[in-house]
Amino acid sequence: QYRNKGYIYAKVFTDIQFSAQRTLADLTFLIEEGPQVQLERILIRGNDYTSEALIRSRLQLEPGAPYQLDKALESQRSIASLGVFSSINLRLIDEEIPSERKDLIAEVREQSRHRIETVGGVSTEDGPRLGLSYSHINLFGAASTFTSAVKLNRQTFFGLYGPQGESLRERYKTYITTKDQLTKALERELRVGIRSPQFITLPLSPLLRLDFTNLRDNKMSYSLDSTTATFGVELFAGNHLKLAVDPQANITIFDCTDDTCKEDFAKDRQPTNKEIRNHEGLKLATTLTYDRRDNRFNPRNGFILSLNAQYAEGSDFENTDQLLSSSQSGPSYSFTKFETRATGYIPISRAVLAVALWGGGILMEKGELEETPLDERFFVGGRSSLRGFHEESLIPQDVCYERGSPPPGCRSTIPAVTTEDSNGNRRISAFPSRGGNFYLLAKTELRIPITKIMSLDVFLDAGNLWMFRPSLDSLALRFGTGLGLSFATPVGPLSFSLGLNPAWKAKNLESPVKFYFSIGQF
Repeated sequence: QYRNKGYIYAKVFTDIQFSAQRTLADLTFLIEEGPQVQLERILIRGNDYTSEALIRSRLQLEPGAPYQLDKALESQRSIASLGVFSSINLRLIDEEIPSERKDLIAEVREQSRHRIETVGGVSTEDGPRLGLSYSHINLFGAASTFTSAVKLNRQTFFGLYGPQGESLRERYKTYITTKDQLTKALERELRVGIRSPQFITLPLSPLLRLDFTNLRDNKMSYSLDSTTATFGVELFAGNHLKLAVDPQANITIFDCTDDTCKEDFAKDRQPTNKEIRNHEGLKLATTLTYDRRDNRFNPRNGFILSLNAQYAEGSDFENTDQLLSSSQSGPSYSFTKFETRATGYIPISRAVLAVALWGGGILMEKGELEETPLDERFFVGGRSSLRGFHEESLIPQDVCYERGSPPPGCRSTIPAVTTEDSNGNRRISAFPSRGGNFYLLAKTELRIPITKIMSLDVFLDAGNLWMFRPSLDSLALRFGTGLGLSFATPVGPLSFSLGLNPAWKAKNLESPVKFYFSIGQF
């Protein structure tokens, strides 16, 4: 307490006087306060590139005020949070010599301002992937971070997805055999962004960021090119709680080269030939995250809770001319989307039990379009969600693929994708999922160490997907189970697993066994 009031040379002694019988004692505290130290000057050293004014804005001490140890430590943590220094040391000059007035020096050591990173990997979901990024972590000496990154991957494991994979393989063939479409076979994420810290001390330590993203994505159900601009704000309450607010503007162009992309749900239970439309719009997304995991990549204890809510509105357009035209506009849409994810990790002796409960829903608002844009829907199935199923292949519980007359009990139907053989006979080739507006997922996994770097994973997942708000009659769950082996790496475990679908639906072209490999855990 004395040091936090500027009496850094204060000393406290104790004197104990026992009674003759040594059953009682007098305890006396002896205090030498010493001088209260006032700050004369505050000096900054070692900042070759960083603005001195920015460093001073993080100081909670000022000349003429008492030197307070707690404020000195908090100032040191605040300067470190800028993320551009490898070391920070706040100290009084000649501290060992008692005096009423002292100079304070803040010595910093700057990190390298330039970072180049490469990443690589392979998974059944993405195929081989490669990433390259460049960051400038102290732009203009303002501790702002400029980042540019490119990630590329190519789908290759079509055979692991049955008929749905063959449909995607056929789409890829049109890309690689047509010169002007060759680049469409590569999935990409191009990102350019700037993050800027606060220049004055404010509650919740706001961080501002501006991001531009260009995305190419080839899914089983569609392919698209999307461009998004995001101006975001991140707020922090302590080391564990973060709130992100992200207003966005985006343009999405669908690329359909086969029937997989050209059929969507028919609410009147009749087949339609509605082509998936391009769309542009605005979105406001908020995400609240509370993270108490002991390790980001290989957690053994703690939990993470994430709550996400979005509101979006926009319109469809048929081509670029309509998008750029001020006199033409397509049908409008608006929706509210919410999702929550809770994941916990419980140590059991040397093993770890991971438990997750996820769920979400999309509510369409008043608009000319009654269906959620395809790329905004939830997709379930695969290594990162419901294991035992192909990636993003689960057909909603209240949707059926049509074979002649619509089956009873289905609130919506969709025609299957068909192909024609050499004899002119048409056959069903795939049942690609169109996603859904509601989902529920529970995941459990027991991770049992075998060696220092290898563990046995036993898992059981349950969940389902719905196009319409589920009722008690449609709350049936699908199950997946299995086991795998994981090998520890610095960026998360490398996992090989075998998923089993105990109640597979052959009529939906599901299979009883599914193999996965990837890097990372849920």
